Formats: sequence, structure tokens, C-alpha cells
Amino acid sequence: IHKAGLLLFLTALFLDRIAAALERGSTRRWLLCGIVAGLLALTQENMLMLMVVIPAWILLRAGSSPTRGRAAGAFLVGMGALLTFVAARNYSVGSVFALTTSNAGQNFFIGNHPGATGLYESLSSGRQNPTQELEDATRLAEQAVGRTLTPAEVSSYWLRRGLEFASEQPTAWAKLLVRKVLLVWNRFEAPDADDLPTYADWSGVLRIPADLLHFGVLAPLGLAGWTLSRGRREPRELLGGLMIALTAAIALFFVFGRYRLPLAAM
Repeated sequence: IHKAGLLLFLTALFLDRIAAALERGSTRRWLLCGIVAGLLALTQENMLMLMVVIPAWILLRAGSSPTRGRAAGAFLVGMGALLTFVAARNYSVGSVFALTTSNAGQNFFIGNHPGATGLYESLSSGRQNPTQELEDATRLAEQAVGRTLTPAEVSSYWLRRGLEFASEQPTAWAKLLVRKVLLVWNRFEAPDADDLPTYADWSGVLRIPADLLHFGVLAPLGLAGWTLSRGRREPRELLGGLMIALTAAIALFFVFGRYRLPLAAM
């Protein structure tokens, strides 16, 4: 059982609740949107971008000024309530303040260093197991710094390394960023622990969607539908903003096929 299945369901539910809020923008409906967005962020960390994108769009586009403020506030309260609860638990069990997980720094470095391909690479060759990943990130960071580090300090170390690459080699980093955007909008399903084409070799049920309903087909059809929906300005603008923000949130790190499942739903 993978959280990717939950991610697809929650994305569809979020889009449904957004549509309901746009139809009749009550505070309660925006609060519910925020709660679902919080669940999305807990399922996939790059969906934290919703905390910025949705309130910004509400304040810029939707309704009169008092209505905008209440709607944006309700959304933030709903999303923030779930994340605050998780952050409090993280702090209580690990003395670390983290809204979701504390591995953002090492993930950023994996996607942003000299020689990075835009796809996942373990910090130590052949050690892709989640337990080994955490051990290696901690061990290598502590060896470099020369002292014991907390999970937050480990993440900060790798984040600095990735930012150093971006600042010292801006041209190479920009080319890498473009490559990652192209990987996001590509028919290729970058594999994680599981690989759909491998399963499709053994399953006729999976072979058909793997060959005919891949992202290289879904994305153009979805973009065509988005382009043709000119009569509904607000949903069209919001959906376009979400697609751009999610593409950026993925490309800033590294690309897995499962990371773009929300794009498939949109």
C-alpha cells in the first residue's frame, strides 16, 4: 500500500472542494479546503506550496476585500491546524521543529549538485533504503562538520551544499533546472521503489494504461481542456497557477513520477 494512491484521492478531493468554494465562497468551505490541503501536504511535502499559492490567489482575485481576507484566513487556519499538530508531535518526540519531515535539505542537495541528473541518486551508491538514506545523510554531514548534529542541522547542512552549487555555478544550475522541468512534463515515469513498466511486463491489465494512458497522453489532453475553458476565468487561472507552482516545487528538488500525480489529476 503506497501513499501515492492516497495522494491522487486527496488531490481530486481538494479540487472538488475548491470548486465548491468558488461556487459559494463561504468561510466554512474555505476552511475545509485548508484541511484537505493540510492532508495533501502531509502526504507529499511539496504540496506545502498550497499554503502560499491559494491564499495569494484568493487575496488577488476572489471577491471583495473583506471576503478575500476571511477566505484566505479560513484556508490558512484549516491547513495550519493539521500541520501545527504534526509539528508539535515532531518536536515532542524528536526535539525538532518540522511541519512534515526533516529531510528537505538532503532532498534539495540530491537534485542540486555538480553532476546531478534531475533524478534520484542516493548519497552513498547502492544505499537507497530509507533507513540507509537517513544514516548516510547524518553520517556524512557529521563527518564534514566534525560534531553530532540534530536532524534539523543535518537538513540545513545539505541545503547549504545545494545552495552553494546554485550560487557558485548559476549557469549549470539553470540548465539543470530546465532539464528537471522537462522531466516533469515528459512521458517518462521516473521510478521510485516501484516501476510501472516493470509491473506492466507481467500484467496485461497494467500494460494497456502503461502504453496508452501515460503522462505523454494525459498532459496534452489536460492542457487542451484547460486552454478551451476560457469562459470560466477563476478556475482556469487558479488551475494554471497550481500547475506552475507544482512544477516548480518538483523541479527545485528532483523528479519522481509519483511526485507529479497531482498534475495528472489537474
